[in-house]
Amino acid sequence: MSYMALKHLHLLTIVISLLLFVTRGGFALLGAQWIHRNWIRIPAHLNDTLLLLAALGLCYHLAQWPFYNSAWLTAKVVGLVAYILLGTIAIKRGKLWAFALSLVIFVYIGWVAVNKVPFPGF
Repeated sequence: MSYMALKHLHLLTIVISLLLFVTRGGFALLGAQWIHRNWIRIPAHLNDTLLLLAALGLCYHLAQWPFYNSAWLTAKVVGLVAYILLGTIAIKRGKLWAFALSLVIFVYIGWVAVNKVPFPGF
Protein backbone atom coordinates (compact mmCIF):
# COMPACT_ATOMS: atom_id res chain seq x y z
CA MET A 1 0.00 0.00 0.00
CA SER A 2 1.34 3.43 -0.86
CA TYR A 3 2.32 6.02 1.73
CA MET A 4 -0.56 8.34 0.80
CA ALA A 5 -3.11 5.52 0.98
CA LEU A 6 -1.84 4.55 4.43
CA LYS A 7 -1.87 8.17 5.57
CA HIS A 8 -5.46 8.67 4.45
CA LEU A 9 -6.53 5.36 6.00
CA HIS A 10 -4.83 6.39 9.25
CA LEU A 11 -6.55 9.79 9.24
CA LEU A 12 -9.95 8.26 8.45
CA THR A 13 -9.66 5.70 11.25
CA ILE A 14 -8.59 8.47 13.65
CA VAL A 15 -11.79 10.40 12.90
CA ILE A 16 -13.92 7.27 13.27
CA SER A 17 -12.16 6.36 16.51
CA LEU A 18 -12.73 9.81 17.96
CA LEU A 19 -16.42 9.81 16.96
CA LEU A 20 -16.94 6.38 18.52
CA PHE A 21 -15.09 7.38 21.69
CA VAL A 22 -17.01 10.65 22.11
CA THR A 23 -20.28 8.80 21.55
CA ARG A 24 -19.49 5.98 23.96
CA GLY A 25 -17.91 8.31 26.52
CA GLY A 26 -20.79 10.75 26.38
CA PHE A 27 -23.35 8.03 26.90
CA ALA A 28 -21.21 6.50 29.66
CA LEU A 29 -21.40 9.81 31.50
CA LEU A 30 -25.19 9.60 31.16
CA GLY A 31 -25.18 6.07 32.59
CA ALA A 32 -26.25 4.24 29.42
CA GLN A 33 -25.65 0.48 29.59
CA TRP A 34 -25.93 -0.29 25.87
CA ILE A 35 -22.40 1.07 25.28
CA HIS A 36 -20.99 -2.08 26.90
CA ARG A 37 -22.65 -4.42 24.41
CA ASN A 38 -20.61 -6.24 21.78
CA TRP A 39 -22.34 -4.63 18.80
CA ILE A 40 -20.88 -1.24 19.79
CA ARG A 41 -17.56 -2.39 21.30
CA ILE A 42 -16.39 -4.71 18.52
CA PRO A 43 -16.55 -2.15 15.67
CA ALA A 44 -14.63 0.32 17.84
CA HIS A 45 -11.92 -2.26 18.53
CA LEU A 46 -11.72 -3.29 14.87
CA ASN A 47 -11.36 0.33 13.81
CA ASP A 48 -8.65 0.94 16.40
CA THR A 49 -6.80 -2.17 15.21
CA LEU A 50 -6.93 -0.88 11.62
CA LEU A 51 -5.71 2.51 12.88
CA LEU A 52 -2.69 0.90 14.56
CA LEU A 53 -1.90 -1.25 11.51
CA ALA A 54 -1.95 1.86 9.31
CA ALA A 55 0.34 3.58 11.83
CA LEU A 56 2.79 0.67 11.64
CA GLY A 57 2.69 0.88 7.85
CA LEU A 58 3.49 4.59 8.05
CA CYS A 59 6.40 3.86 10.40
CA TYR A 60 7.72 1.38 7.86
CA HIS A 61 7.42 3.86 4.98
CA LEU A 62 9.07 6.63 6.99
CA ALA A 63 11.69 4.30 8.52
CA GLN A 64 10.95 5.90 11.89
CA TRP A 65 10.13 3.85 14.96
CA PRO A 66 9.07 4.81 18.47
CA PHE A 67 11.60 4.12 21.22
CA TYR A 68 14.32 3.78 18.59
CA ASN A 69 14.91 6.75 16.32
CA SER A 70 11.93 9.08 16.68
CA ALA A 71 11.19 11.11 19.81
CA TRP A 72 7.92 12.45 18.41
CA LEU A 73 6.62 8.93 17.67
CA THR A 74 7.65 7.84 21.15
CA ALA A 75 5.64 10.76 22.56
CA LYS A 76 2.63 9.67 20.48
CA VAL A 77 2.85 6.09 21.76
CA VAL A 78 3.15 7.22 25.39
CA GLY A 79 0.21 9.57 24.81
CA LEU A 80 -1.74 6.73 23.21
CA VAL A 81 -1.25 4.51 26.25
CA ALA A 82 -2.44 7.33 28.54
CA TYR A 83 -5.42 7.97 26.21
CA ILE A 84 -6.39 4.29 26.29
CA LEU A 85 -6.11 4.04 30.08
CA LEU A 86 -8.10 7.22 30.70
CA GLY A 87 -10.62 6.32 28.00
CA THR A 88 -11.18 2.95 29.63
CA ILE A 89 -11.87 4.63 32.97
CA ALA A 90 -14.20 7.13 31.28
CA ILE A 91 -16.24 4.47 29.49
CA LYS A 92 -16.28 1.72 32.11
CA ARG A 93 -16.84 3.96 35.13
CA GLY A 94 -18.44 7.04 33.55
CA LYS A 95 -15.87 9.47 35.03
CA LEU A 96 -15.97 12.98 33.59
CA TRP A 97 -12.39 13.80 34.63
CA ALA A 98 -11.04 10.78 32.74
CA PHE A 99 -13.15 11.62 29.69
CA ALA A 100 -11.90 15.23 29.66
CA LEU A 101 -8.26 14.25 30.19
CA SER A 102 -8.43 11.64 27.45
CA LEU A 103 -9.69 14.29 25.02
CA VAL A 104 -6.85 16.63 26.08
CA ILE A 105 -4.37 13.83 25.41
CA PHE A 106 -6.02 13.15 22.04
CA VAL A 107 -5.41 16.79 21.09
CA TYR A 108 -1.80 16.50 22.32
CA ILE A 109 -1.23 13.40 20.16
CA GLY A 110 -2.61 15.28 17.16
CA TRP A 111 -0.41 18.29 17.90
CA VAL A 112 2.66 16.05 18.08
CA ALA A 113 1.70 14.37 14.80
CA VAL A 114 1.40 17.69 12.99
CA ASN A 115 4.46 19.39 14.48
CA LYS A 116 6.78 16.35 14.84
CA VAL A 117 7.91 17.72 18.21
CA PRO A 118 7.29 15.75 21.41
CA PHE A 119 6.79 18.72 23.74
CA PRO A 120 4.99 22.00 23.03
CA GLY A 121 7.34 24.95 23.28
CA PHE A 122 10.53 23.04 22.39
